[in-house]
Amino acid sequence: MSDFIVSARKYRPATFSSVVGQKHITSTLKNAIERGQLAHAYLFCGPRGVGKTTCARIFAKAINCLHPEGAEACNACESCRSFNDGRSLNIHELDAASNNSVEDIRSLIEQVRIIPQVGRYSVFIIDEVHMLSAAAFNAFLKTLEEPPAHAIFILATTEKHKIIPTILSRCQIYDFNRIRVEDSVEYLKYIASQEGITADDESLNLIAQKADGGMRDALSMFDKAVSFCGQELRYQEVAQTLNVLDYDTYFSMTETLLSGNYVEALLSFDNVLARGFSGQTFMAGLNRHLRDLLVARNEPSLRLLEFTGTLMERYRTQAAACPPEFLFGAISLLTDLDGKIRQSSNQRLLVELGLMKIAGLGQKKINPVDPVNLPLPELVRTAPAQSAPARPQSTQQTAPAPAPQPATVQRPTAATAESSPGIAASAPAATPAAKAAADPAPPATSAAARTSAMPTPSIQPVPERTQAAATPVSTQPQTARPRPVQSRLASGISISALINDAAPEPDTETAVHAAAPQPVIDPLSAEKLETTREKILTLVREMRPRFVAAFERMQFQGHVIRIAVPSEALREEILRNKTELLLRIAETSGVQGMLELDVTINEEIRAARPIKLEDRVKYMTEKNPLAGRVAPGARPGGRIKHKVKPNTQMAIKNFVEELEWRGMIHSIMPGTQEQLQKEMSTAYVGIDPTADSLHIGHLVSVMILKHFQMCGHRPIALVGGATGMIGDPSGKSQERNLLDEKTLRHNQEAIKKQLAKLLDFESDAPNAAMLVNNYDWMKGITFLDFIRDIGKLITVNYMMAKDSVKKRFNGEGEGMSFTEFTYQLVQAYDFLHLYETVGCKLQLGGADQWGNITTGTELIRRKAGGEAFALTCPLITKADGTKFGKTESGNVWLDPRYTSPYKFYQFWLNTSDEDAKRYIKIFTLLDKQTIDDLIAEHDAAPHLRILQKRLAQEVTVMIHSQEEYEKAVEASNILFGGATSEALRKLDEQTLLQVFEGVPQYKIARAELIGLPFIELCAERSDIFPSKGECRKMVQAGGVSLNKEKVADPMRAIAESDLIDGKYLLVQKGKKNYYLVIAE
Repeated sequence: MSDFIVSARKYRPATFSSVVGQKHITSTLKNAIERGQLAHAYLFCGPRGVGKTTCARIFAKAINCLHPEGAEACNACESCRSFNDGRSLNIHELDAASNNSVEDIRSLIEQVRIIPQVGRYSVFIIDEVHMLSAAAFNAFLKTLEEPPAHAIFILATTEKHKIIPTILSRCQIYDFNRIRVEDSVEYLKYIASQEGITADDESLNLIAQKADGGMRDALSMFDKAVSFCGQELRYQEVAQTLNVLDYDTYFSMTETLLSGNYVEALLSFDNVLARGFSGQTFMAGLNRHLRDLLVARNEPSLRLLEFTGTLMERYRTQAAACPPEFLFGAISLLTDLDGKIRQSSNQRLLVELGLMKIAGLGQKKINPVDPVNLPLPELVRTAPAQSAPARPQSTQQTAPAPAPQPATVQRPTAATAESSPGIAASAPAATPAAKAAADPAPPATSAAARTSAMPTPSIQPVPERTQAAATPVSTQPQTARPRPVQSRLASGISISALINDAAPEPDTETAVHAAAPQPVIDPLSAEKLETTREKILTLVREMRPRFVAAFERMQFQGHVIRIAVPSEALREEILRNKTELLLRIAETSGVQGMLELDVTINEEIRAARPIKLEDRVKYMTEKNPLAGRVAPGARPGGRIKHKVKPNTQMAIKNFVEELEWRGMIHSIMPGTQEQLQKEMSTAYVGIDPTADSLHIGHLVSVMILKHFQMCGHRPIALVGGATGMIGDPSGKSQERNLLDEKTLRHNQEAIKKQLAKLLDFESDAPNAAMLVNNYDWMKGITFLDFIRDIGKLITVNYMMAKDSVKKRFNGEGEGMSFTEFTYQLVQAYDFLHLYETVGCKLQLGGADQWGNITTGTELIRRKAGGEAFALTCPLITKADGTKFGKTESGNVWLDPRYTSPYKFYQFWLNTSDEDAKRYIKIFTLLDKQTIDDLIAEHDAAPHLRILQKRLAQEVTVMIHSQEEYEKAVEASNILFGGATSEALRKLDEQTLLQVFEGVPQYKIARAELIGLPFIELCAERSDIFPSKGECRKMVQAGGVSLNKEKVADPMRAIAESDLIDGKYLLVQKGKKNYYLVIAE
């Protein structure tokens, strides 16, 4: 046993030619080695176990080989021997899953500097590189950009999407394929022959299928099977040891379903469950098996099957016996069930129902006499009419039945029914009186003749032993719903017959009272309902706002309310709430009796919604007349004046289309656009009140709210007073500082003032904005109330699956407290509260909020039975990939106390060309044509920076004012333009210091400064000039200015009036050299 080596190590490829299933990779690497075209960094991507690390090791050994044979290593030189012995100092391997910190990467960087002793390259193989933390990636980036000539990096990952773009752009990327089943089987055959093991094709095929394209997994399973089976691998034993459902199970089940024998199918499924497999696993495997059968029916599509040898023949044989209709129907049923089984509380029943439905497809194939879908018969039985004894078979009874009436379901003949042992056909009666007087019909009477005489047939199976018991009730009127009689099939028992046999035998007393009482129906139902139509609509709007559109078109026919809906999903949702709705409607309308609700699907309703822009404008204007108004003095389509309220000056636009062309949509939940087109909708954005000012990172979501209101909808800004006390873990790596209530209230008021500049809170329009604080409704909820009413609806598994949580548990940061873990549940409750109180159906946010938002939509579905939607915008970054909204001094705030209008203006003015093209779409309200014209004009003369200037103007005016914008422009001209002394003196102290930030400063006592000659100030009390002579010479040449005025006399004295703002002097030497003198 000590000499045993697992196959994954023993047969690990050592050369490019021995790598399985990755010829496109190995060929490219060999060509690169032979031609000497080696990159400094490679990224190997693909599923686990497909050879990424193996290829990296082979590649590293080959490029360091001293005597290569083409592109392959010689395995004889010192470099190859040291590698094979595991003592090579040229090849370094790092597992990023366990070495993902900044210190680990810095240690690696230190090793990069060491020149290889043997061979030409130091190769660094980093496996699972996506597990590196963000800080580790940044530390590694500089070395990856400019590596030493002797260093080559090979990164391997299974999740390329988690690697930051700046790393991806610096690597040659190789995508490894999932290894095909055929290739895996061939390699397993080779290993089996080398080890002296016999194995059939089905066993190896099962191992390859289970491995799912990973050779390492396949070899591990192969070793496991050999340990269990010995030197001979047999299919049944391999399936047992791998704990998989073998092919025989699915072949047998398909034959059973094809024959229509649902009883045997249920027993087989029970056996599967007894072996420890879940219903979902079985159903997915059966669906895949039926798909393979469908593919195997046609010769050209056989290549889509990953089978070999005898197994392929078995599929072709069974596929030939399965009609395409049967396969299509079964696959459709199983696919539908697959979407429901995860939410089902009784998965076994769901799978069994699916098997019975598929068995019904098999019955139709065997018994083609019945052209319709036969429903399962009802389990409630009424008292039978006078029994008719079983009749002997007769040649006359086999006569074909006449064509049925349109309202009558065609039934099998009596001969067919009597051919099955234990089931008798009763003679149907035309009237109750005829039932009592009926005598057994003569054997020669055909079922067809009997059926044709019945205008309203009532067919019931009558057991042979009830002859005497039926007499006392023969005079009692009976009515029964028509029930189809199904025959026993050659392959099994029909569903109807089995249920009828299992039903209890009614006694005489039960039969007398079997007739249920007729429901009470108010004869004035239709009139009462029509009279209270508006009240019913108001009721529906309060109970289920989503149903209002359907009930607006309701029709009343007697006691039946008929409505039409555009989709099956909406129909099912209405039917789930049917009982509650009808009770409240009956109470509202005063109907004294039963009401029925008939819900049909009409796809034309969806198509009837407005599609063209002019139709959409008309539709939205009818719903909200104020939305279509244009403010006095504003021209439609023109640029919006700053002081005009947003909801009264802009024509209705499609919100989703508006965001799409602006590049402001990252993810959107299906159905969102339809909801917004249907009616004026309400949406909210959560704002974190961690400071008493918004910064430009918030501006993205606020601009989305602004567009939302301008498109005729109602925006809500939610200040997270309660959630701010917790801290959102999304995108964060550490716990945030928590705030007290006093600070939160202060921050809320400050944020409201800033939002009022952008959103209309004060008008009486239906879509006026709202500002809410979730602390107002959260503060009264106790912990026990919350976990009882809300916590039980969302599982921990569901919450753990969110990316914002997984990242914190996978090594990024210092973990997560329970407080932060509950954040997404609290945010979800905000959505539910707004949905129930103000009808809010849409939540907006950044892309990192998708998990929290969808938790809210799920909570609404589970708690309120409603439908809500989500829309997120991309996280804004700069063109170089760095974070947007940050400068060297910190955040760019909207409050002038923290970021002056000048600095705010400069931030936008200094954006790059690529960033400006994106930002002008996101942060301004300019229309598409205007922006396209600006971009074209900018591209024609980029040095004029037309785009940046317009961007800075629009955003500064919107956030601050036109006056502050003009001041910022004047302040910018002081440094870069021909500003005057008057413009300089207009600057306030804060702006002046910001304009001349970084300029050399000199502090001199005020008493010493006043009266001091200018030449002494520049040459003796400061080092503006190295000597008085040089100062005098430049003054005479006109190259020196004081406070933007030329100095004519170097001996002039400094006066009190020269001081700007009472304490500053600005000295300018030449065109670009400024010096600031401060009087203390």
